Amino acid sequence: MPLKTQFTKCKVTGQKIPVIFNFGKMPIANNFSKKVDKKNLYEMKIAFNESNGLFQLVSAPKPKKLFNDNYAFMSSTSSSMKIHFKNVVFPEPLSPKKDIISPLLTEKFNFFITGESLL
Repeated sequence: MPLKTQFTKCKVTGQKIPVIFNFGKMPIANNFSKKVDKKNLYEMKIAFNESNGLFQLVSAPKPKKLFNDNYAFMSSTSSSMKIHFKNVVFPEPLSPKKDIISPLLTEKFNFFITGESLL
């Protein structure tokens, strides 16, 4: 018996796109509660839009459920995450011959952290 393909609408284009994988009921990410609550599970399905190369969740948990009292942190307010991202962008000084993209990354990172342009 052949499998029946499920479809959904692309969140960007509105095109009909196939659901390519269903992970089933999954717990909400970063919910560090002491017990598993079946109300905090959601159906995790992945769809793919071949015309623009976008993978997307068919449906996501509501923000109120995702960012609850048990949520670990918000990356934009975490100084440790800012340091981590800075170290990802600037792992060590590179020579100008090897590092063509560094000036662009420096500008993008500075704007992301401070909101101010270096240019």
